[in-house]
Amino acid sequence: LAAQAFNFSNYNGGPPEDPVIYKALDKAYSLLDKSKHSVFPGSANEIRTLTENQDGILGADIEGNLVLWDSEGNPTTVQNSGQDFYINLVWLSPDGKKMLTGFENNLLIIKDLRNNDQGAAELHGHKGIITAASWSDDGNFAASAGADSLILIWNSKMLSSEPVRILKGGSAIKAITFCGNDTIISANTDGSVYLWNLENSSLEQLIAPSDVQVLCLAYDRMRKSLIAGASNGYLFFLDLTQRQYVLKYAAHIAGIDNLIFNNDFSLV
Repeated sequence: LAAQAFNFSNYNGGPPEDPVIYKALDKAYSLLDKSKHSVFPGSANEIRTLTENQDGILGADIEGNLVLWDSEGNPTTVQNSGQDFYINLVWLSPDGKKMLTGFENNLLIIKDLRNNDQGAAELHGHKGIITAASWSDDGNFAASAGADSLILIWNSKMLSSEPVRILKGGSAIKAITFCGNDTIISANTDGSVYLWNLENSSLEQLIAPSDVQVLCLAYDRMRKSLIAGASNGYLFFLDLTQRQYVLKYAAHIAGIDNLIFNNDFSLV
């Protein structure tokens, strides 16, 4: 019945994210598919980033609070934010040991979560709202990007307040992802996607500007390919070795806001 209601609403021009229908679909899915998924409650706010460590699943919410879920789904609050400024962005490193937080005053803070209140550094350099972040696979470098069209590369081991490299794009940056430790890919608000070489700051256009905006990126280092989620609900698969489209797939009926791979890159 929930699925029929969704199809009826969608066919007659109803909003694709109707809260009543979404709640009905979610309840039906939870009841019918218990053996195939788990629900981990306990976060007081919207979760913006997740990662897995040896203790369980670590999540950071839009207020900058950290919650750890064990294998049974039991939550433990690891850290309360206590920040005075509104958070625009929060991003955990792949190993869950560091966190990057961007605030409404364009301040960026990088924090080593193993050292409580120690090991945090304020990072300065953005002149506009910070909209995207990414970590290198080894967690030694972080990248931030924003409405000022800048991509700033930070050394997370040195915790310096100055970026080690500054890249200037042609328009505001919507999403970024590391692909290796010396290259990074950016998606701009004009629909273009670029590959940056961090050693010489050169760039190469992968996707030309268009009315369809790329909203998120994920890099498959096993196959050396890129997946991009677009505002029209499409997924774009690009082979970076050949610089060509592998597949364009109509996946959603609304824009795709986030993409993440599992550990062996068999699922996204």
